[in-house]
Amino acid sequence: MTDGACLSTTGHLIAHLQAQGIGVTIGETPGSFASCNDNSTRVALPYSGLQANIARSTFTIALPEGVELEGPVLARKAPVTIESLLKGKDAGLEACFQLIKEQE
Repeated sequence: MTDGACLSTTGHLIAHLQAQGIGVTIGETPGSFASCNDNSTRVALPYSGLQANIARSTFTIALPEGVELEGPVLARKAPVTIESLLKGKDAGLEACFQLIKEQE
């Protein structure tokens, strides 16, 4: 299960699993994938006090030869909405249960 806040290592794991043909991804499109920027340094802007992270490196997974990935492929989209949050529902979890029921 993923959400739009999945970053860095989570995106790498999703990309690796998809490259190997392992599992399914359900939820929202993650915020990272096979390549992401990090190793950041934090700076505070002197007049406003705002803090910013400045990425200093790009990390990319090693793909098997001949495998190219365009981006994350979701087996089932399950976006989080204000309505579902107010009702106390977990759209991603419900989509997982639905997929399991369909495969029984």
